[in-house]
Amino acid sequence: TTIEWSYSLLNDLEKRLFRRLTVFAGSFTLDAAESVCYFEDEDEFLAIDELESLIDKGLVVNKKTGARFGLLQTINDFGTEKLKESGEQKELHERHAAYYASVAIKLDEGTQGKDQANRMKQGALEEANILVALDYLLEEAEKGSFESLEAGLDICGDLWMYWHIRGKHRTGKRYVLAFMEAKKDQVVTKPFIKGLFTLNISLNLLGEFEIGKDYADMACNMAVDLGDSLEIAKADFMAGMAYLPLDIQKALELSEACIAVFDELKLEYWRALTYWQRGILLMVAGQPEEAKTYFARALPLSQKINDNEVKGAALSGLAATEMIDGNFDSSIELYQQSLIAFKTVGDRPEEARVFSELAWHYITRKNTYLGSKYALEAIQAHQEVGSMRGVGIAMLCFSAIEAIKGNPFEAVRIAAAAESFALQEGVVVENGYGFNNQGKIFLDEAKAQLSKPEIDRANTEGSQLTLTQVLETVDNKMVVIEEEI
Repeated sequence: TTIEWSYSLLNDLEKRLFRRLTVFAGSFTLDAAESVCYFEDEDEFLAIDELESLIDKGLVVNKKTGARFGLLQTINDFGTEKLKESGEQKELHERHAAYYASVAIKLDEGTQGKDQANRMKQGALEEANILVALDYLLEEAEKGSFESLEAGLDICGDLWMYWHIRGKHRTGKRYVLAFMEAKKDQVVTKPFIKGLFTLNISLNLLGEFEIGKDYADMACNMAVDLGDSLEIAKADFMAGMAYLPLDIQKALELSEACIAVFDELKLEYWRALTYWQRGILLMVAGQPEEAKTYFARALPLSQKINDNEVKGAALSGLAATEMIDGNFDSSIELYQQSLIAFKTVGDRPEEARVFSELAWHYITRKNTYLGSKYALEAIQAHQEVGSMRGVGIAMLCFSAIEAIKGNPFEAVRIAAAAESFALQEGVVVENGYGFNNQGKIFLDEAKAQLSKPEIDRANTEGSQLTLTQVLETVDNKMVVIEEEI
């Protein structure tokens, strides 16, 4: 074949590099090739020449995307067989996993404000290789390798914010649970707490609060057993998120404890994050004025370290408090600023949340045009991250809009459809019926205009509606990305 002929033209060193490059998934950089494919006693400075030779012979493709390279699938399959024959496969995977563990550390640093936007872009390019590394480490952990178990949980822990921003909570949940299953009775170390942190954030954003609370308690106990004050504070932060919908007073106590530690250690990223968290908790506790002070404390810290994620969260928190104070115009301006911050870092789930809050604020003022506009933006963002649950919750906006327009049957029907979608799996970072639960008020008013048989018929029909049918009902021109994900 053509591949075999091209391979026959290679010298021994080029054949060695070619077969080793098949350990990569998707694409790779020159630095990755040098680090992974050249062992300690080998000359990695030859990499660029050997790589150019492989490109000239059509065995490697220059992707021209951030100076990246790759192999076509048929060529990769051929090279993989050569790698198996060489007996180097295990060592290559070990080196590959170690390299992408270092990439995960850089992503962790990046999501804490250090060149955040560029690191997020890098993460998207490296994601396929990171997952290959995790798959290999998990396979080894299941065979009893404690080192692989720790390495895998370390990577999962380092990716918590990256996965959050990308809406990859199901990925985080799947891997951490798999590694924890492989843990068995082995001694607890710091990577276990890091992994549980990622798991808890994932469970919370997927709406699995009770399970998240149990794992948060487990992480807190592990951190105390290790006697590490920083890990205890991080575990308290995690537990605060877990207890938010279940026991707000407990959540506030945990928040106060972790803030004290982060303030003492002067860790600006964690201080900003925990100030924002306390603001959220105080909002839930019905103390918006106190919440505003914590959002206001989080904002300058996030700006100082150039963290657009926490900046966007603090701005949207301030926007919500302004809305409560009746300052509509300043609230909308703050929401728009938060959207810019989230867009900069690429956090579509948070964009969806802000779009939904904007929709509800306009719906509350009975501005159905802008309410529809932002509700559609929210639905599209949720579709992009594969969250049909989020789509369902955002869809409740249209129930309120139909009620405002004087269409009570459609309002109830769409609410039933929304509830059906909201039961599905998916990431969501918003509440259901909007500002002051106004959507529920509109829905109850709509139901009051219908007889019980009409309500029952609306609920039955609504539970069977597809997303396309709902959007057609509300007379919009949005293109549905994908109805079933």
